Amino acid sequence: VPEDSKPTEKNDGQPQRDGQKQARVRRNIPSKVMLRSSIKEIEIDPTPEKNAEAKKEGYLWKTGQYNKSFQKRLFKFDAEKTPRLLQYFKEDSGPPAGTIQLDKCVLHTVVPNDPCAFKLTSPGRMFSRTYLIKAQDTFDLQEWILTLRQHSLVTLSDEDKEREDEAERKIAAERARKRAAKAKAEEERLIQKMGLEAYNKMLQEQHVKLSKEEAKRKAEEKALKRNSKSKRGSTERSIAW
Repeated sequence: VPEDSKPTEKNDGQPQRDGQKQARVRRNIPSKVMLRSSIKEIEIDPTPEKNAEAKKEGYLWKTGQYNKSFQKRLFKFDAEKTPRLLQYFKEDSGPPAGTIQLDKCVLHTVVPNDPCAFKLTSPGRMFSRTYLIKAQDTFDLQEWILTLRQHSLVTLSDEDKEREDEAERKIAAERARKRAAKAKAEEERLIQKMGLEAYNKMLQEQHVKLSKEEAKRKAEEKALKRNSKSKRGSTERSIAW
């Protein structure tokens, strides 16, 4: 992660970006997280890791409803006690400064031009509330997103669903391409081993065998339908008598 992409804290508690080197804490990074620092974005795998924490707390930065500057808050989430709530505090102890109702929120995992942030949008009848939340780095961001997706009642945004569907389509296409390449390589190996004439003869024999099996299966299905119809007719005549 580029050092200038990490928010640092000043006296006012707001995250800032600078070029100073900071100590990096080694984390257990999910294997499916692919960070592309050159374009400053993070790819979230369509199937999240299954070992996300059900209980998580840590410092994040959020914007206020009216004050749009970032303020440092201690966020706490406990899936066992309050799966619908994400609480944040000004201090380590004391009552929460606010609560986000997760079961009424939509999660946006990607924020343009900010690889360390995510959004929670709470729609309402009169007005909606959007929480812009920033993590200290992309790895902490990924941990929070995985926890909220797996253990809370938050809803994933339509944009993220489309992004995941596209990722799944790409994965399926890549798997199909690899299967086709493997089959092609196996075909070339057999041709080289057996010779083209012998290989074509083997394919013809396999085709004849499969055709016979298919014809046998259709004949059995036809016989079963005929027997079933005959039994149903016998039952109807018995009831009529």
